[in-house]
Amino acid sequence: MLHRVALVVLLVAVGASCTPAAERAASGPPASAAAPSQAVEAPQGAATTAPAHLRVAISAISAIVAPVWVALDEGLYRKYGLEVEFANFDGGTRAVTPIVTGDTPIGAVTAGAVIDARLQGTDLKMFAALFDTYYFQIFSRREVRSPEDMRGRTIAASSAKSASERAAIAALERYGLQLGRDYQLTYVGSQSGRLAALEQGLVDATVISPPFGLRAREAGFVELVDLMSLNIPYGHFVIASSERWAREHPEQVRAFLQAYSEALALVRRDPEATKRAIAKYTQTDEPALLEESYQVGFGQLPEVPLVREEVVRGSMETSDHPLARTTPPQEFYDNRFVQELETAGFYRQLWGH
Repeated sequence: MLHRVALVVLLVAVGASCTPAAERAASGPPASAAAPSQAVEAPQGAATTAPAHLRVAISAISAIVAPVWVALDEGLYRKYGLEVEFANFDGGTRAVTPIVTGDTPIGAVTAGAVIDARLQGTDLKMFAALFDTYYFQIFSRREVRSPEDMRGRTIAASSAKSASERAAIAALERYGLQLGRDYQLTYVGSQSGRLAALEQGLVDATVISPPFGLRAREAGFVELVDLMSLNIPYGHFVIASSERWAREHPEQVRAFLQAYSEALALVRRDPEATKRAIAKYTQTDEPALLEESYQVGFGQLPEVPLVREEVVRGSMETSDHPLARTTPPQEFYDNRFVQELETAGFYRQLWGH
């Protein structure tokens, strides 16, 4: 295991479990919300049965998960028979624990965290893909003009084995830099905390995602690497659950995927509804930041969210577990729910092709 620098400073208080009510969504859509999408009819009986309560883990407050939020605000979870509540975490490694215990039996988390958890003996699996590469940018102080200039310097990530840590290692490896030998990592928690660490000169660079990248750019920091444009295979967000829970609650898994997919279609055609959700859940109200969030990344979200073996393999390469080199990638994912919906014509009806 490579040496990692101890935590420099914790700038924003974060819990090891879910955040309080400010980052939890109310159960129903707001009174002012737009009418739900009518692209796909609800399953028979959905309106006549009481919705099933479902707590959902979110591993990071990031604009790219907007369809998950839009599905709540536009009433799409209720349309498919679910009453959804979010629990937010700083990092995939923290988010997978309550999925394993059943406290939040399904979650939008990183593929790397699912892989590590399964290799440690849990029955976690990926059931859908949301974003198949790193949704990150690396910004640095003004004197660090290129990735090669990171030699002897420190970069901030959220936590050990987090997607931000893996992204920093993967990006800098492309420029011949190795963690421990050429640069150090420090853990600062949330994205706002990581940006603050850069602003206060506590680190030389930081890993962040939109809309924080625009804030960093406006503050005069240098964008060293745009990981989204590199298209490194990595499941930045996947839908994961335990095999046992999915086997016992297949209708809830299917309903969640239907609501998410219909919300993605709404996100593609309704920028304003999407920006409202991003503003609400990221607590950002600056028009430029919301526009930046909407413009970056949504085109890369797959319309049919099948987990791809290539992405799983790329995610496995980031694990330091000894079994990660020998375990078949098919051990970590199950596309049956998405495939069932595809066979039934759900995605063809939703997207029109």
